Amino acid sequence: MVNNALEAGPAIGLAVLATLAALRTADLADTGVATESAVTSGYEFALTVAAAAFGVGAVCAFILLRPRPAVTDTD
Repeated sequence: MVNNALEAGPAIGLAVLATLAALRTADLADTGVATESAVTSGYEFALTVAAAAFGVGAVCAFILLRPRPAVTDTD
């Protein structure tokens, strides 16, 4: 079960980012932006979303995975 999640998670994430890039590219191409600029902006948008998700994950990890204080034996 864990192995499946480790394989499916990145695949789903990449699919979401590729879809975001394609949607942004199509939207810009429909407005008359040059193809090269539209593709570049699509990738820029997808990578910005990925960076934001990474930042949120890093903050959550910092907050949730703090080291616990050491417990000392008083005997």
